[in-house]
Amino acid sequence: MLLGFVFLLIWIWLVWEYRRRKASLFSKDESAAAAVWLKLFRRSLWLGGIAAAVFAASVLIHNAASALMGIEEAVFFIAALIALVAFVITTGVSLVLYVRGRLR
Repeated sequence: MLLGFVFLLIWIWLVWEYRRRKASLFSKDESAAAAVWLKLFRRSLWLGGIAAAVFAASVLIHNAASALMGIEEAVFFIAALIALVAFVITTGVSLVLYVRGRLR
């Protein structure tokens, strides 16, 4: 849980940095290459956001279904785990792309 919260904070910071300096993030590359890297960075941030939303929705649906039916419901639990893993991976990719853009 703590790891997920840390990755959420990292993702929020990366989105903030993207919105603040997207023009200068990959400016040291050629313009065509910079556009490709920026597009890849933006897509990884979007996928991370979608994964976080799916995780939150799956957890809420799982808890509501478990409370209403009185049995443990596994489909949304598994979906939440997969979404959490996807969120961690996409946030890691976004972080690597950000560092790559800042160092070059």
